[in-house]
Amino acid sequence: MKKVKLFTATIGLLLLIASPVASAVEYGGVGGAPANPLASNPRTKSIFVYSLKPQQQVSDGIKIYNTTNKQRTISVYAVDSVLASGGAFSCAQQADPKLDVGNWIQLASNQVVLQANSSQVIPFTITAPKTADAGEHDGCITIQDTSMTASTSATNGVVLGFRSAIRVVVTIPGKIVKQLSISGVDISKLKDGSYLVTSIGRNGGNVSLDTDVQVQLINILGGKVAHSGGTYPILAHSSARWDFSFKRQSWGGWYRATTTATYNSDPASGLGQNNGDKKTVKLSSAAVYMAPSGLALLAELFGVLLIVSAVVLQVRRYKQRRHIAQVWQEYTVKNHETIQELAKRHNVSWKAIAKANKLSPPYHLEKGQKLQLPPISGE
Repeated sequence: MKKVKLFTATIGLLLLIASPVASAVEYGGVGGAPANPLASNPRTKSIFVYSLKPQQQVSDGIKIYNTTNKQRTISVYAVDSVLASGGAFSCAQQADPKLDVGNWIQLASNQVVLQANSSQVIPFTITAPKTADAGEHDGCITIQDTSMTASTSATNGVVLGFRSAIRVVVTIPGKIVKQLSISGVDISKLKDGSYLVTSIGRNGGNVSLDTDVQVQLINILGGKVAHSGGTYPILAHSSARWDFSFKRQSWGGWYRATTTATYNSDPASGLGQNNGDKKTVKLSSAAVYMAPSGLALLAELFGVLLIVSAVVLQVRRYKQRRHIAQVWQEYTVKNHETIQELAKRHNVSWKAIAKANKLSPPYHLEKGQKLQLPPISGE
């Protein structure tokens, strides 16, 4: 039976969109990088960044390399961008219609044969159409080793491909809007006992934002007990989900999470440019109770028991002092009387007499000494 290729599922996609320090992408020893990064913009080491007026054209190149010890045939093609799960940047498939930047890019070649441990620059041009709207437009240049494809079976015709890709950002000048908000912060418990803080950021502008996201776990007293964060891109007119996990706080209690997101709010500053004003937005979650660990729970119960015991003891002492003040009467010690004799006569312990009258050892009584003693029963 003749094998029919039904569709191609591309997996293993690698994108440089969140790490300004990285300079290349690769899979299996084959990859690429911008050929002409700008020293003034670190982001151009990992992605292509341009500002083009409608009908303006720019020329550049992508450096394709082969670090393996074998000759490789490599496909290079341009596609549009798509939003992945959680608002992340991703690339369309080669067979998908090209309606944006993927259609603006013209590569000098779509395939290159590289010898072992070699590289080659493929020139390309980007032409912004006359009808391009102001704001950011995104696409990708993808790199795929043609040998890194394999059919999953002999009958279904599904082919899996492994590719890497470099993001292409084209900003059309005009009314540039930078607007970021946090629409929600939530804390949920995971199966392993840790807690996940999920924050939803919303980019209401028409350009992407490299956002510094910081999450603080705060106890009921306002103390900051844990922290996590990082820098993440959020695309224009899209929402992004930021997840951070926190260990359960051993002592338990009530906690809330506060998320802050800082971004460059200056419309004149392009992607990767750090000059200009910065703005921070902030939102806190509702309070969530975290159960303490076993040992902490025992320690807390012991502490509560000590507190309750101390309170009970203080209450008893207060009642005893009040009873003495209201019921006990003044007594004048006679010659040769002892505290033990008085205790027996008044039906009370000698220690109670000593404590009530603040007597010290050896508790010797003097004739004429004034004491507070309880009344004798029957009198």
